[in-house]
Amino acid sequence: MQYHSVASLKQVTELTVRYSFTHIKERTAEQCGEGVFEESFYEREEVSMKTELKVPLPCGSAGPEYSSISFVYIYIYISFYSFEQMRLKSCIEFVPRTTEEDYVSIESQDGCWSDVGMRGGMQTLSIGDGCAFLSTVEHEFLHCLGFNHEQSRYDRDDYVEIVTENIIAGHPQLHNFDKESMQSSTTQGTPYDYTSVMHYGQDAFTNGNGNTILTQVPRFQNVIGQEYDLSPWDSYELSKLYNCSTYISYYYYFFKYKE
Repeated sequence: MQYHSVASLKQVTELTVRYSFTHIKERTAEQCGEGVFEESFYEREEVSMKTELKVPLPCGSAGPEYSSISFVYIYIYISFYSFEQMRLKSCIEFVPRTTEEDYVSIESQDGCWSDVGMRGGMQTLSIGDGCAFLSTVEHEFLHCLGFNHEQSRYDRDDYVEIVTENIIAGHPQLHNFDKESMQSSTTQGTPYDYTSVMHYGQDAFTNGNGNTILTQVPRFQNVIGQEYDLSPWDSYELSKLYNCSTYISYYYYFFKYKE
């Protein structure tokens, strides 16, 4: 495998370069300073995980492609840690793309977004400006893996109230407050999760007149929209959806990006 410096990318158009995790860590230190990476994040050995993937790959069998040199290092760091959390808490492993037709391309477009589930071919997932948070990256990858928002569950009315008059009129994300049907979605038999990384916060897309989501259980009002990590139920649902039950080996990730 051949590696190229970042400088060489500026001289060669349409060049795809593959970096090892160690190389990315070193370049991130140069760009962002020492200490950005925690030792435990990157000093990893091969690990046996309790996994079994018996459903079609939701985003294709390929790993992510990164666009834009300006954001790539810190966003790769956040994405790596997100992937690590999913690997440790479920059976999801992200692998590099070679020639697969179905894959996800991680790009820095406008905002943070992803399609829900597999679409086929190249599938774009955006981690744009303001999206470099672990919970945000996990949120978008859970969309890619087939998850809707928690407040869109068909049983959500038993747990939250959507205050539509407080939502910005005509907002392009208004559909994210819609309720899914029982025919098109499943709760997998799990309880409503106020702590899910897929749950919007209480004032999401507010027009300034008050909260847009009210919890039926008051003590969870300030809990929804947590920005930390996958909740225990998030991990459980992800593992259940992908039938995680046997062991496979994990190897170091490699990623591609294009200028």
